[in-house]
Amino acid sequence: MFGAVRHGAVQLSPLGHVVAGEWEATLRQRPYLESNAAVVMPNHFHAVFTLTREGFLRRGVACYAPHEPPRRPPEAHSVGAIVRAFKSAVTRAARTELSHCGRVWQRNYYEHVIRNDKEYLQACSYVRRNPEEWELDREGGAQ
Repeated sequence: MFGAVRHGAVQLSPLGHVVAGEWEATLRQRPYLESNAAVVMPNHFHAVFTLTREGFLRRGVACYAPHEPPRRPPEAHSVGAIVRAFKSAVTRAARTELSHCGRVWQRNYYEHVIRNDKEYLQACSYVRRNPEEWELDREGGAQ
């Protein structure tokens, strides 16, 4: 839905451009959010980001991924609130700009708290290498 990978690079579809544009808008609207690595893939989106002290940590808000569906909206400035707003913005733009009438996202998302420099470097490397790995996986799986 979001594009295709050719020669190790993602060629975005119109919907993929919406995803990329809305991620940039998300970063502009939230000065407490810094993007460390992000990539739109053919059927998903990866982002490694940091919630900075000025807008988030100083307030003492903690984020976690509950095993049960949340019973109330996520706390403002939390990972859940950011992801929810981003996914909503993409869906709204896809409907208005592209007349897209189908689903854009799965119901949930994967969240991982990075706890040290080694994990951070691995996560950023994984995201940046994802297009290359995509083609290798597809070629290896096709044989």
